[in-house]
Amino acid sequence: DPKKYGPVHGDSNGMNHIYQSESDSIVIFDTDLTKMGAYIYDLAVVKWSVLLAPPKIAEELEFSVVLNAYKDQSCALSESDFNMTNDYVLARNLRMIKESITASLENPNRGFGTVRDRIQGLRKLDRRISAGV
Repeated sequence: DPKKYGPVHGDSNGMNHIYQSESDSIVIFDTDLTKMGAYIYDLAVVKWSVLLAPPKIAEELEFSVVLNAYKDQSCALSESDFNMTNDYVLARNLRMIKESITASLENPNRGFGTVRDRIQGLRKLDRRISAGV
């Protein structure tokens, strides 16, 4: 469905956009991972960054503004699509764990600290999602 799938940022974490309250708009940058994909994935990446961020930074990431922007657009995402963001959040973190393991195997001097950090992040995500955050 072209209203659910199309060009996506690919790494729309909270560090790659700025909310401008004066114009009630979002400026997105760092587009080197732009590709074709599911629109809901970009939204899930924003939520992922909010869930893993310290509380003060999470407030600044304005997830609700991004969520409302997606809902206001002409993409045909249903409420059930939006409810799937948690699944996409967990899938993203699993992909990050896989990439960390691969990088550690390719460069043994790097160690597995990053993998351990990613797994701890997955546990944190699971707790926050289970708590309904």
